Amino acid sequence: MNKSLGVALIQVLIISAVLAVFCLFLQQNIRFQIDLAAKAKSRIDLRVKLENAESLLFQSLLGHKKYQDKKDTDPIVRNWNFYGESFSISDSVRVTIQDKLGLVNANLANKNLLTNMLVELGYEYKEANHFYDSLEDWKDLDTMRRLNGAEKDDYTDSSYPRNGLIQSVFELTHIKGGQSLKALKFSQYFTTEIASGFNPMNAPDRVLKAYLRNGKFFQQVKSYRDKGELTPLLFYQITGVDSDEYITFATSGFLAVELSAVDGELQITKRIDLKLQPKSMQRPIIIKSVSWKES
Repeated sequence: MNKSLGVALIQVLIISAVLAVFCLFLQQNIRFQIDLAAKAKSRIDLRVKLENAESLLFQSLLGHKKYQDKKDTDPIVRNWNFYGESFSISDSVRVTIQDKLGLVNANLANKNLLTNMLVELGYEYKEANHFYDSLEDWKDLDTMRRLNGAEKDDYTDSSYPRNGLIQSVFELTHIKGGQSLKALKFSQYFTTEIASGFNPMNAPDRVLKAYLRNGKFFQQVKSYRDKGELTPLLFYQITGVDSDEYITFATSGFLAVELSAVDGELQITKRIDLKLQPKSMQRPIIIKSVSWKES
């Protein structure tokens, strides 16, 4: 009798343990599902906020001139800039807008600006000149090697060089000498947009520094720009640089826009390359590319 009771007790304990483990599993699974649902809701909420911010930004871009106006009734226009510095649209959404004419153009390269930019990013002058010649050899149709350049025999890949315009800034890392920089650096400071001219007023700090090559001028320009007080006249008075067939002070319609929405540890970023045509009745905004990132 006692033996049977002992066996029954053990069976009850085993069943109780199994049930306890099963209940624990169910509890953990329910918590996991709740967390998953909460994250999904947070993700959707962030996307909605981001899309709303994008709509407001596009409305401002189409309805206002592309320069900062501290007295404007539109808060976006009061705060925006076109040289890639982040500004807020709402409590959870921040934006950067980069005028592509403020970047170094790999397809319509100005040699001094391109080589100075590479030096700013860590190249030696000799390496920068070698890369410039290799870039020009990459784009041209002939097989004649420039003094410091590179043609087909200098590459192990038989499809190189392209013998055409650069299609993406990431392509620059395949050009001889381009491996010294990470693709991210090229994407930050270079463009392949087929648009002539350079706007130093909309250049990111490092591009502006490479262009001016004068620390005093750079600090003065940066100070006025950070305060939203920089004008073409003031830029000329500080640097002696005036607009010409290459230099422009007008913000172009070629813009790289990045919107980031944050909720706790979740961040969603949307990057849009666009061409703005405010006077066009049919296509005022042309979306050239869109990419999403979640972290």
